Amino acid sequence: MGQSFLIADSGGTQTDWCYVNPFGERNYFTTSSFHPKQWDEQFIHDFAVYWDKHSEFKSSKVVFYGAGCSSDQNKIRLKEIFLSWGFTQIEILSDIEGACHAALGNNQGVVAILGTGSVVCQYDGENITQMNGGFGYLLGDEGSGYHFGKLVLQKLLNKEFTQDLTIQLTNLLGDRKAIISTVYGESGKQFIGTIASKLSDLNHLDEIVSLHQENLSCFFKRYVELLLDGSLSVSIIGRYGFYQSDLIKKIFIENGWSLHNLIDSPIQLITDYVLNDTF
Repeated sequence: MGQSFLIADSGGTQTDWCYVNPFGERNYFTTSSFHPKQWDEQFIHDFAVYWDKHSEFKSSKVVFYGAGCSSDQNKIRLKEIFLSWGFTQIEILSDIEGACHAALGNNQGVVAILGTGSVVCQYDGENITQMNGGFGYLLGDEGSGYHFGKLVLQKLLNKEFTQDLTIQLTNLLGDRKAIISTVYGESGKQFIGTIASKLSDLNHLDEIVSLHQENLSCFFKRYVELLLDGSLSVSIIGRYGFYQSDLIKKIFIENGWSLHNLIDSPIQLITDYVLNDTF
């Protein structure tokens, strides 16, 4: 029997996990996000109960990649939380490190996360050498699902959509009063961040396509283009980017950029990397 692992990829919406037992068998599952904004007493209590129900995980080595875990302060705090739950072997890394490990392994390139939030970095095969964006939803996150949701709401509230689309969006998202109430309530950020998935059936409409294109073009022009020197390819990781693959490919062709790969959820590739790096 060997070492067991509990490997996580946590974004702004959810956390994808892989438990690898001592025989190398994998079990994938999903929980709520482990973003630092969630780390209140209720969160700590709820997951203490959760891990007690899955006590076999506690002897595993935790390798946790998470949004909001770039700073040493947050890494130390999350490690303390895992210790309080009874885990003893814990490694905390950022979600952008996870994206690089999943997309490139030990190769160099540019990696962009386009999920609920957004960020892009240059990776030399071992270290992140430069990072652009990643300022969070208040200061940026262009190219993300959240920013797309914000664009939709702005245009809807300003009555800039056609009448037919306005009716469809109002049925899906609510009227002006309901939208304002939700956006400025406790679940406002989550509401905006999930609009892209709620409107997936409308992605064939020109008005919706135009907003996706505006969102993505802004991200690539503002953050990605600065990192490209003609020799590096770009990998895109995240659900929002993955489901806008046709638009992204078009943008890359128009600009003569090289697209390495598009990855929806990286947890399987991250697990491969961790196990290969360990053994």
